[in-house]
Amino acid sequence: MEESSRKKRVAYLDILRILSCFLVIANHTNFVFERAEADYAAASMGNVVSGTVYLAVCKCAVTVFLMISGSLLLRRVDTYEKCLRRAARILAVILLFSIPYFLIGDFELSISGYIAVVGRSSATTAYWYLYLYLGLMLMLPVLQRLASRFEKRDYLYFFVFALFLCTFDFFVNFNPNFRIPVFAVPVGIFFLGYYLDTFVACERRRLLPMAAAVLVLLALLSVYTIWRMKNGSDYAATLLQYDNVCYIAISACLFLGVKTVCTLKAPPLKERTERILARVGEATFGIYLLSDLGIYYLKPLFEKYNNLLSVMLLDLVVFALGYLVTEALKRIPLVRRLV
Repeated sequence: MEESSRKKRVAYLDILRILSCFLVIANHTNFVFERAEADYAAASMGNVVSGTVYLAVCKCAVTVFLMISGSLLLRRVDTYEKCLRRAARILAVILLFSIPYFLIGDFELSISGYIAVVGRSSATTAYWYLYLYLGLMLMLPVLQRLASRFEKRDYLYFFVFALFLCTFDFFVNFNPNFRIPVFAVPVGIFFLGYYLDTFVACERRRLLPMAAAVLVLLALLSVYTIWRMKNGSDYAATLLQYDNVCYIAISACLFLGVKTVCTLKAPPLKERTERILARVGEATFGIYLLSDLGIYYLKPLFEKYNNLLSVMLLDLVVFALGYLVTEALKRIPLVRRLV
């Protein structure tokens, strides 16, 4: 959804795109967790733990996607016309790619039904992000001009609110008249990607502490989710949200960690490897757009096995098929610009 390339492809961003795209798919296929949450007493402890940990890992996907977009789009100041063309592209994607989901979904099959679905919700689970991204694209010219003027102190002030205080309900909802939309968490994550990519140096000594922080946070989130599941909470995964402060920290470590490994790697990645990463990375938007279709048709074939291996295999198949279909769609002139 971000600009697909700079003048030269950046390998670590392609790796992050591919990983995030795969995790988006995995987030929507985890029938092991779904069954464990629905009937904890009947689920094996292996399925409870593996399904929960896998879900916990997947939830950083959207956060990383937003950070990638911010790192690419906030480093320049585009014209208002160019930003509006980006927004128009996302709107066209919503209108076109919602059609197959509308046709197979449980909706009133009429023009008014289609308008209601696309206008008031989304035609499929994964497409909520397109509406979030559309909003960011409409704000982009203003956000770019802010980023071009921000100094370090400005970022610190902005992040205290947008990435910490505003992630807590007690802060943003303490009074119905209290509103600070400038500090919206998605906007903060968008800026964080640019900040990490531009101002934070890559240092090998940070890798181990960042890996440890990620593992500890994921473990705590998984244990808490299992505890809620065991106690019959209505929604056990309440903390497994992309805009949770824990996932912002996890995603920041992942972003900076992958960048550090790729940047300081000796010898560097081979040219052929970078070409493969670039080719798959460019297809991730299309894979994302098609993923729920693959899940709709393939999930019933895999979920009868009810183990994490079958979930991961389903994710790989959906990703691979999405890539092949995306490459085919790129041969259609009008569609090529959208995927």
